[in-house]
Amino acid sequence: MGKLTAKQLQKQKLINSQEYTILVTLRKLTKPVSNRALVSLVSMPINVVTPRMNSLRRKLLVEPAGRVYDQETNRTVQVWTA
Repeated sequence: MGKLTAKQLQKQKLINSQEYTILVTLRKLTKPVSNRALVSLVSMPINVVTPRMNSLRRKLLVEPAGRVYDQETNRTVQVWTA
């Protein structure tokens, strides 16, 4: 069985609309991205994006792709890929 599309996952009620938006965005990207970078891409606040990423990770739909330094927060942050 191949990988389900985000639309199929949403139709089967395996992901909600916010998770759908994030997953579609991640799958379109060619490079891994942090939660903070996703905020501007999906027009959602960080306190919405972070829990959805945790949920998508538990469902094995996204995976960590390393860590990068975030100059704005002066911290090393996780980047994700789908």
